[in-house]
Amino acid sequence: MRALRAELEAVRALDGATGLAGLVAMAQRLLGKPVALFDDQGRVAVSAPRDSSVFPSLDVLRAAGDPVRGHLLLGAGHATSLARRHLLGVLRGPGDEAMGWVSVQEKGAILGPYDSAVLDLLSRRLAGEMRMHRRVAALAADARSHLARQLVRGTAAAQDLRATGSHLGVDVDVERILVVLIQGTNEPRLSSGPSEWEHALSQRLGLDVIATRGSQGLMLLVEVEAGVPGPQQTSGIRDAVTDLIDELEGSDAVAGVGEPVQPSLLPRAYREVHQVALCASRNSGSTRVLALDDVGPLRLFLANLDSTVLHQHVDTKVGALLQGGHVDLLRTLQTWFDHDRSARATAAALSVHENTVRLRLGRVHHLTGLDPTSSVAQLDLQLALLILRIHGHPAMQDSSHRRVEAAAEASPNVEGGHA
Repeated sequence: MRALRAELEAVRALDGATGLAGLVAMAQRLLGKPVALFDDQGRVAVSAPRDSSVFPSLDVLRAAGDPVRGHLLLGAGHATSLARRHLLGVLRGPGDEAMGWVSVQEKGAILGPYDSAVLDLLSRRLAGEMRMHRRVAALAADARSHLARQLVRGTAAAQDLRATGSHLGVDVDVERILVVLIQGTNEPRLSSGPSEWEHALSQRLGLDVIATRGSQGLMLLVEVEAGVPGPQQTSGIRDAVTDLIDELEGSDAVAGVGEPVQPSLLPRAYREVHQVALCASRNSGSTRVLALDDVGPLRLFLANLDSTVLHQHVDTKVGALLQGGHVDLLRTLQTWFDHDRSARATAAALSVHENTVRLRLGRVHHLTGLDPTSSVAQLDLQLALLILRIHGHPAMQDSSHRRVEAAAEASPNVEGGHA
């Protein structure tokens, strides 16, 4: 009778607790033992009290298997790396998958039937709470995705967008940089969805990101950071997306990165950035992420021409430089274009004399038959250099960083331009 009365009191106490932290704290008070809640990755989400106790690792939690009668006992020792025994409960989702675990540590008193009874009650209530949290999170993710889609399409009224954004804690009036992520030819679909990319990119950049899925991939809208030049922000986003593609996709996914734009210009920005992503996709080289500034108007050629035609263009226009191993001429030519065809700025960037720059450009003219100072030849040369850069030619590897530095020096107080 005493045990039954104690269990009834535990039921009332847990019924009066709210939230995950409240339930864990109440269980700790009832049992007088450390209680910890783990997420599905084995990380301690909530613990009471907050001490330095040794908790089971993810491998130990997963190896524990299905508990008997709602719980199981983890022994101490070398096999589990635990200093004390733990009573473990598994939190089940709608599909019977493990949403997480909850443990009671044997500390202060030996684990007994009352601990098991309270753990079973706690496990059921925590599972219900986590299922509710998942439903709320899914609804919020759907709402954010819908808002991002409306911004890119430009079909909703500004007042409606502001009302939705206010509800979700999203400022729809700030400038944003659009990222378009598409799959290459080897996989039918991107591995990760909008919410995974939204969370990962936001964590990496420390900025608000909203994402949605389109017919051809994902669209990520990154909030512009005030006071930071546009080229610098674009470069940071490009580096972050490059890293995350390897972490989240592990496939031949590629991306295009735009420039800071006002919300009203996002529909046009999408068309431009999607073309940039196609450039990276159809010219499959070592560069998986391109920025709008990397390709400029030449994206119209790269996005729509066959790769064989593009390779032929490189061979025809700058093949003499490649075959002769004239890396210094290629690098000088690219730096010259990066610095608005200024011999003085190019010389400073390469730490050479201006006359050296002019002599090298003359050698380019002699070897290729194309005069870099001619407006007609410049388009051919720039397209050839861009193709080389996309395919990771050594002479082009640091050109994107030079362009960012040159742009920052030219406009150090500018936050960013429009597409």
